[in-house]
Amino acid sequence: MQESLFFLAEQLVFCLLIPWGLSFILQTKLWIKLIKLMYSQNEQTFKLVCLVSGFIYLPLGLFLVFTHNDWELSPSVIVTLLGWLIVLKCFLLLLYPQIALKCRAIYLKSDFFLKWYMRICGILYILLGALVLTHFWIF
Repeated sequence: MQESLFFLAEQLVFCLLIPWGLSFILQTKLWIKLIKLMYSQNEQTFKLVCLVSGFIYLPLGLFLVFTHNDWELSPSVIVTLLGWLIVLKCFLLLLYPQIALKCRAIYLKSDFFLKWYMRICGILYILLGALVLTHFWIF
């Protein structure tokens, strides 16, 4: 049972990273609009969005941590690291949503910066998803 959950966690991460990465690259303008919309809200509304985001993503992070806490040096460790990073980010969003406001200046610098930031993140997500894919599928 534990082994099947282990591979389910890897498949879940692969199935999330690849579409997110492609979306960041192919829909960059829409992501920029979303980021600007979120950061243009007043502080109270933005903090509420942070709380909801932390609440929604925490189960995903906990699922990855509980089913895939493997620190063996292989592509599989990406899933473990991602799970712990999601849990950490969710705790920060739930306990200290003001921290996200400190990123506002970085994200709202310029459209040029955001465009390349989104594309680079998209490429990284695709590469990480492909690495995870190589661990559980053989072509």
